[in-house]
Amino acid sequence: MTSHQAPSHSTLQFLRQEIKRARRKNDRDQDFVDIPSVQPLFTEAAIHQALGECGFLPNHRAIFTPRIQRECFPLFALLVYLEEAWLIKVFLEKDVVALPVEEGRFPYKAELRDGFKNVFLDEQWAFKPHFFHLGRFSRIHRHAIIPIIEKERLNEKDGSFGAISRIAIASSFHDTPHSQETIVARFIRKKIKPREGAEFNFEKERDYLGLLGEVQNPNIVKLLYSYTYRDQNYLIFPQASMDLGEFLRNTEQFGRFAKASTLYTALQGLTSALDDVHNLNLPDKFNGSDFCRIGYHHDIRPANVLVTPDSFLLADFGLSNMKDPAEQKSETEWKFGKGDYFAPECYKGHLAHGDVGRAIDIWALGCMLLEICTYMEDGASELKTFRRSRLSTFRPRWKTGFFFQDDHVKAAVLDRIQHLLAQPDNPALWNLAESIRAMLTIAPTERPSSSRVHLYLMHACTVALFFECRWSMSDFVTEVERHDIIQPSMLGNLELLRLKSWGEVLGLYTMDPEPLHLMERPGSNNRARTTAILNVQATLVRLKERFHDSITRLRNLDRAGDDKQSLATLENELSTYTMEQISSLFDSLPRSLKKKADHRFRECMGSDVVSSSHSYSSLSLAIRSPEVSHTQLDIPEVLEFEDTAPRIREGKRHIETQSMVTTKSETPEEHASNHSSLRSNWYVWDHDINVAIPATLFPRSDEENDRERPHRPSVLEAIGFNNAECPRNSSIEIPADELFSITKGFTIL
Repeated sequence: MTSHQAPSHSTLQFLRQEIKRARRKNDRDQDFVDIPSVQPLFTEAAIHQALGECGFLPNHRAIFTPRIQRECFPLFALLVYLEEAWLIKVFLEKDVVALPVEEGRFPYKAELRDGFKNVFLDEQWAFKPHFFHLGRFSRIHRHAIIPIIEKERLNEKDGSFGAISRIAIASSFHDTPHSQETIVARFIRKKIKPREGAEFNFEKERDYLGLLGEVQNPNIVKLLYSYTYRDQNYLIFPQASMDLGEFLRNTEQFGRFAKASTLYTALQGLTSALDDVHNLNLPDKFNGSDFCRIGYHHDIRPANVLVTPDSFLLADFGLSNMKDPAEQKSETEWKFGKGDYFAPECYKGHLAHGDVGRAIDIWALGCMLLEICTYMEDGASELKTFRRSRLSTFRPRWKTGFFFQDDHVKAAVLDRIQHLLAQPDNPALWNLAESIRAMLTIAPTERPSSSRVHLYLMHACTVALFFECRWSMSDFVTEVERHDIIQPSMLGNLELLRLKSWGEVLGLYTMDPEPLHLMERPGSNNRARTTAILNVQATLVRLKERFHDSITRLRNLDRAGDDKQSLATLENELSTYTMEQISSLFDSLPRSLKKKADHRFRECMGSDVVSSSHSYSSLSLAIRSPEVSHTQLDIPEVLEFEDTAPRIREGKRHIETQSMVTTKSETPEEHASNHSSLRSNWYVWDHDINVAIPATLFPRSDEENDRERPHRPSVLEAIGFNNAECPRNSSIEIPADELFSITKGFTIL
């Protein structure tokens, strides 16, 4: 026994009571037994004891006990419940072991009480409720009991062909992942409305959803179960938090959508779903030829987009269809739907339904994106105002909120797009607004394809993530400056330059998604390009989160009192991680773009003398000052430390670097003639740094060429050293904190 101990005098009575406790009612007020919950009670010992109470001989108990456990536990439980457990011997001898038992196979026995057969045949369905197998279609017997224990009709969500309900299925009777965590699991059920062609529509939608399930796009709603019961057809889907219609009515932003990047990631996913609907491609690994179909949705509206805390899912494919790409005619007569997102070509002369193609999905998506942007930027009340501003007479006594009037886009729509473009400091939104403008083109042939729209949204999403990453890095640099730490500030600003250069060549400062298109490497396909861009976005997210985490750690150190050792550890960890991640961003670029990014980085550094083979994993430091010009304080504009070769010498970590120096006033040619390659030694001991600076790096104030111009204090003089006392070929060790103390107010770019 498990949690219950059966009384020694009546195991049968104990089991019968537990079965009664496990009886439940479904939404049709039918009883069923939660068989999996009582099965653990039917141990080998309990069955053996129950058979003994029925008068079975020891040899029969030894034979029947394992068979009952293995083959016919529900049947035996039913007989125990009906107080006729002894009949199990008759059923086993006739090899009738599985429920339900057909009337003709019921084993006759003269000792049976009157009416027992009918009671058995009726009651057996309660011990064999339908089990929902993931992804499987079932044609359920009309007497079967379906373990749906709750049902709520959602009339406002009904579609063109389906009635929608929220249902709960007892967790023991479906295999949806994680179903054991709760007593019930809730789903959305679509009942196909009975009308002419209902069976065909059901099979079409079921098969289409099955094919889309093979694509495994997380932004396409997953068909979990489908079944036919008493001549009615049903589809079951996972329950989402809400649909987009509810989302747009909320006065507060739902889930994680307060973050701009969440919105753009969700929209990117939604456009990927539409692209997979329009261009279904399933590789066949056996014969090498892909299964390709062109499809359409034809019912894109807020009620058919489900919302989770961080994503949008495309749903309701009742009006969808797919065709072989070889078919000459790709257009279809438009079937009337709901909402305000109808495209201009849906009507012929305002009277008849027109032939339409996949471009009506692009128009509808553009309408929906514009409403989403309005809501996210200005709130639910402004969205209501925008909807009212679109109202106009489409036909006599018929006012609509369509986005077009006759042969032009409504002025209210164009004004709204312009309003989004006018938002300050929001390049991702500008990209999205321009994409919407392209989608809301009157001529269907001039609208972008679903693949192009997906590229637009990938570009906008990458822009949003890129700037969030840059802002988090800038916040970290600001936080570091509060702690008076120079090296992480150098690191942060330097890597900001690298990130900026990478973003520029990828077009993230423009509204042109074409550079992202170049992420498609030769011989690859759109899916490979999408994977490359998603990897880039994941890197940006990791960087952003790492800098946010580092800011938190810095503030915790601040509260505990600055600890140099802890700060140095944080610096080293972040330095390595940041350079690795940004290097991976550079490596993700095709060769042509990577060369442009390298060149742009050198331009940003102002170092035209650096060769194209320069490794940017080496430390590069650029110093600018808004207060002191290079003619006032002789500080090198750029120091490049290359070919770092650390080794241990005399108990210290000794790093020798080959240095290149240029000043603002020098051309590359002048630099080559005035300076040879110089060696600079850095000694690191317990995180205190001494910098050995060759005296030749800084002009001496007593040199001939300095006598004809105003005296310029060198760095050495600024910290108390007399250049005249320094031999020309010597080096002077200077504590790093003293060296950098004179650069207060300088910005490390």
